[in-house]
Amino acid sequence: MGYKIKYSWLPVPEGPYSPLYEVVEFKHSIEPFEVYRGRYVRPEDELPPTTPATTERNINEILSGLEKGSTVLSLGAGHSYFCNCLVKKYPSMKVTSLDIVEEASIGLVKEVDFLKVDILKEDIPGKYDYVFCSHTMEHFTRDEIFNEILPKVVDITMKAFIVLVPYADSWAGEPNHKSRFYENDEFAALSSRYKMLGEHEIAYWIEVNNYGNR
Repeated sequence: MGYKIKYSWLPVPEGPYSPLYEVVEFKHSIEPFEVYRGRYVRPEDELPPTTPATTERNINEILSGLEKGSTVLSLGAGHSYFCNCLVKKYPSMKVTSLDIVEEASIGLVKEVDFLKVDILKEDIPGKYDYVFCSHTMEHFTRDEIFNEILPKVVDITMKAFIVLVPYADSWAGEPNHKSRFYENDEFAALSSRYKMLGEHEIAYWIEVNNYGNR
């Protein structure tokens, strides 16, 4: 039996919207790139045992509605496992992995392109139907998200920017998390819909043709 959808997309509540919550005490924490380099070089059989189920859930719950033949950029893609699974499930998709560390390219199948980009310092090459970003935005401050990342992503996205992040104070002890996200904050206000994945994660669907109109 295949995966059965468990969660529903919901309309974003009407305002007023609260400011994006910045985790002030962690705002100037050490960047975690060395930690992630070590994670990305691990072979698939050494990943945490929950990885296959979580990846299957994310693909089915968040990305299963994308049109055949879509171009998809995985922003802050991390370990090659996710992009490999996505292109295996939807071989008609053109998938590109983007990360700041070169090690994220290790193990990618030949059908997946790789871009090494520091999004705070460089533009993103190309155009994509969809940009998917999983557990990356929480590593940036409000100013970085609204003034640096969102303008660049909207510029290269033709349909939707889809974001998955920890909800509220989930993963609150992570010293590299700089922002927290809610269903009624100013980040949600950019979205046409959102989805809670259990109690600890929230996904946002931002239609770029309506960006900034709420």
